[in-house]
Amino acid sequence: PSDITGVTPRSKSFGLYPNPASDFITLQFGHPGTYQIRIFSTTGQLILSEEISGKEYQANLCGIGEGMYFITARSEDFIATQKLLKR
Repeated sequence: PSDITGVTPRSKSFGLYPNPASDFITLQFGHPGTYQIRIFSTTGQLILSEEISGKEYQANLCGIGEGMYFITARSEDFIATQKLLKR
């Protein structure tokens, strides 16, 4: 289905695994595209910012301390945020 502008809506989420994670995480999107990936601490501090292209992205978490984080993925017609537990 499409909306009245003729743009097919995308899923409002993305795959994130493993979660909890230790060294690496993988993000998977339903459609290829260009995405801005940002990881924030629970206090709002920007920890990582990357622009990626494609349907999948792997992030190295080795330099990030243990705790809870928020991952936001954004593109021209998509935005979603998920929680991540780093162990």
